[in-house]
Amino acid sequence: MTEQDQQHSPPQVADSLTVDAATVAKRLSLSPATINNWAKAGTMPAYRVGRSWIVFQAEFDAWLESTSTGAEHNDSESLPTLQQMTADLPPFLRLADVAQVLCVSTATVTTLVTSRQLGSVDVRSVRRVPAEALRAYLAGARNSA
Repeated sequence: MTEQDQQHSPPQVADSLTVDAATVAKRLSLSPATINNWAKAGTMPAYRVGRSWIVFQAEFDAWLESTSTGAEHNDSESLPTLQQMTADLPPFLRLADVAQVLCVSTATVTTLVTSRQLGSVDVRSVRRVPAEALRAYLAGARNSA
C-alpha cells in the first residue's frame, strides 16, 4: 500500500471489540448452545444481532471477573457502558466495519440498513453507518443482563 493509499484508507475497527457466542463458548469450555441460552435468559451481557448473539470483549471480561469473584453479575455499574466500549470507533463506519463489530456478514448489515433497522448516510456517494446509529441499534439489541 502506498503512502497516498494509507492517507485515504478508512480507520480500521479493533479486531477484538466483539466476539460471537462460539468464541465465548470456546473460551469458557462450554457449548455454544449454553452461551446462547445464557444470553437469551440475560445471565450474561449480550446483544442480539439477527439470529446470533454477540458480546463486547470488555463487557464480557468485566462480567467474567464479577462472576468469578462472587459479585452480583447483574450489577450493571460494574460493566462498561456501550459509549465507553465504542468510544474508539470512527464517526462513520463502512458496512464491512459494522459487519466486523456485529460479527455478521456485510450482507446482513446491508439488510439491516435497507430495512431501516440500522441508520445510515451517504458520504461522498458511499453508504456509511454513523457510530451513533450503531450505538442506538446495539442499545435496542441488548439483553436484560
